[in-house]
Amino acid sequence: MRYLIRLQDLPGTLSDITEAIGDAGGNIVEVSHQRMFSNLPVKDAGLYLTVKTRGASQSQDILQRLMGLDYETTLLQG
Repeated sequence: MRYLIRLQDLPGTLSDITEAIGDAGGNIVEVSHQRMFSNLPVKDAGLYLTVKTRGASQSQDILQRLMGLDYETTLLQG
């Protein structure tokens, strides 16, 4: 699955996100952090994560966990 997460570019943010995914049993296989070439505000970033999951249920669980941490998250493939 591929997720797009909008976040503030602050220390510890990336570790919070990866911890939530790991706690849900997801395996991150690719990371792309876009800050320079986006239309987001200066201190915001777009984080694209490709995550290996066991299926739709686990993918939705990860989505809900990230949204529960107040990260604007979109499931791009599912």
